[in-house]
Amino acid sequence: MKKNLVLEYFGKNGILIDRYISSGEVDAILRLLRPLNSGHEMIRIGSQNDGGYIAPNVLDGVTACFSPGVSTNSSFELELADLGIRCFMADYSVEAPPQKHPKFDFVKLYLDSVNTPTSITLSDWMKQKDPGGDLILQMDIEGFEYAVISSTPSEVLSRFRIIILELHEFDSIVTAIGNLTIKNTLNRLLENHSVVHVHPNNLGMPRKFQNKCLPRGLEVTLLRNDFIRGTGFADNLPSLLDQPNSLIYPNFLLDQKWFS
Repeated sequence: MKKNLVLEYFGKNGILIDRYISSGEVDAILRLLRPLNSGHEMIRIGSQNDGGYIAPNVLDGVTACFSPGVSTNSSFELELADLGIRCFMADYSVEAPPQKHPKFDFVKLYLDSVNTPTSITLSDWMKQKDPGGDLILQMDIEGFEYAVISSTPSEVLSRFRIIILELHEFDSIVTAIGNLTIKNTLNRLLENHSVVHVHPNNLGMPRKFQNKCLPRGLEVTLLRNDFIRGTGFADNLPSLLDQPNSLIYPNFLLDQKWFS
């Protein structure tokens, strides 16, 4: 009775109460994220700190990149555009990308799980542009990635040879709701792709849970399974290509023990 009254009080005041889960359930998520050996050279695309990402060097034959979440940094897209890869960009929060390039195509819309006057789904955006061939998805959309990935059909996601995204509020995997949300998103991604690199965003202090430090944001690179050439797990973590996102907060590196 007392518990119900407390929950009712917090609910009326807009405070969500969620339960912590076991360390075993957290470790199950981390094991899903342990990178495989892609069998390809890994390269850094974009700037040295925030805005740059590590990906396997399998860009030959990629026709276009879909990149929602432009904000004030388009160094990743600019480098791809210089290689001749078209970059479709979307972000309602800005009027245009910070740089211009003939290969850039920008729409002032958010990416979401539904179409509205200010948003578009990934499936419909791809249908409108219809570039053909293999694609790259680079997505940093402040938490909307969970709804977008979960609502996008597997056959649409399979168009992307490489998927790079940031999982925001990643430290919420210690709660029942956060764990389920992130697990469902990863399971959808892993239907046709495998994780080949992860990098913690050091912006903000990590959450300590049991014997682990969990970043608030985790950058994940996935490669479509038909391009995996290596065997076993990647053994180069942290990578020499990794750079801290923020120069203000302490750097945060992952090693193999973090995934066990």
